[in-house]
Amino acid sequence: MVRQTKEIIRLNRKCESSQVFVKNSLTYCIDSCKPVTLCGEVQVPEDHLDVCRVCNSTGQDCREDPSTSAGIGISNADFVFYVSARQSERCHKGLTVAYAAHCQQEAALDRPIAGHANLCPESISTKPQELQTLLSTVKHEILHALGFSVSLYAFFSGRRRKPADASKARHRQTLSE
Repeated sequence: MVRQTKEIIRLNRKCESSQVFVKNSLTYCIDSCKPVTLCGEVQVPEDHLDVCRVCNSTGQDCREDPSTSAGIGISNADFVFYVSARQSERCHKGLTVAYAAHCQQEAALDRPIAGHANLCPESISTKPQELQTLLSTVKHEILHALGFSVSLYAFFSGRRRKPADASKARHRQTLSE
């Protein structure tokens, strides 16, 4: 059973630096946010983004960047899924047909609230006999976007709604990517 998201989904803006501060379950960039936030290969619409929050390099003087504002967000949803079909650099590695991942987790339960999938156009076969394989690949990638990936296993909840590997989940770095 999935607990319904009661709040509007607004995604964090990407930071210029790879390090962030987390205070009161809010993410703060060091000095500035990037002008564009991507989820996979897709540019996240401004309407889906939260305000940019920044601190100085020591984690002090934390504030909302007045040059940004929170978008209207996505209401009545538990997950936002961005899909693209771009022949990206990752498409050229091996025989990649598609790839996917989560983009962001919610603060309260650490579950993914946004994800992406990219289909590699040059690797997709239009042969009817290969349609089932393509559909299986797309389903597989959707599962990755929803959070079924090694990087999130520590956050999976058991029957008592506690992370399966509480020690890993509890020791998340406050200063992280």
